[in-house]
Amino acid sequence: MKSDTAGNSAPNKHRIVILGGGFAGVHTALELERRMSASDRQAIEVVLITSENYMVFQPLLPEMIGGTIELQHGVTPI
Repeated sequence: MKSDTAGNSAPNKHRIVILGGGFAGVHTALELERRMSASDRQAIEVVLITSENYMVFQPLLPEMIGGTIELQHGVTPI
């Protein structure tokens, strides 16, 4: 995933914008990047917009709150 400001991308580059850095947004961005060929990556930019720089793996929240696992195991940086 590439992080650019609006003025830094090439004028002929297509942009796919994904709003939300939750589970679906992050995995959609990763899957799009995985499926693109090298020539696609030069012509298409995938942008993920979120207010956080991390993703919380929600199914692990009870274990994190209970103290059976550490917080770092349920929070992943984007």
